Amino acid sequence: MDSYQEYENCDFSGECFSEETLEKSLFKNCCFRHCDLEEFNTIRCQFINCDFTLARLNHSKHLRSAFINCKLYNVNLFSAEFQECKCTGTHFTNSTTAGLVLSEGVYDFCSFHNCDLSKMDLSNSSFQNADFRSSNLTNTKLRNSNLSKSLFQGAVLFQTDLQGSRLDGISFKNIMLQQTKIDLQQAVYIAQSIGADVIV
Repeated sequence: MDSYQEYENCDFSGECFSEETLEKSLFKNCCFRHCDLEEFNTIRCQFINCDFTLARLNHSKHLRSAFINCKLYNVNLFSAEFQECKCTGTHFTNSTTAGLVLSEGVYDFCSFHNCDLSKMDLSNSSFQNADFRSSNLTNTKLRNSNLSKSLFQGAVLFQTDLQGSRLDGISFKNIMLQQTKIDLQQAVYIAQSIGADVIV
């Protein structure tokens, strides 16, 4: 694979691209299943409808790249970094996420179902309509992020910091908040969402 190229309907399954760097390449409907992408770096690349299932992306770094409607099921993302990336509609379900960095990006309609996102700083990002069901958000910072209409049923929100984030459209019924950090406006919204008549 080379920089500044376009690839469509290519099957790279099982191949090794570790320690390679790509810039401004476009991939559409490509398959990277079981690929070795350790320390793989992308800069302003686009991956659209690509399948990374069971790939190794540990220690990879991605700057202002896009992963649109991609499958990252059961992917090794140990210490991977996504900086200012757009990952709309991408599934990170059941992936290894220890040390993962998601920095100031767009993760709308993404699925983090059953992921360990504990102790991460996910602040200043957009997670509209994201799926956090059964994920671990212990000590996670989600400050000043857009969480509108996201799903949190079954998630662990112990000492999670939600201050300044948009929570509209979220149903807090059956969501356990444990020492969760919220601001006054959020407290009013959460109380109303579970049926309280808030008098101010």
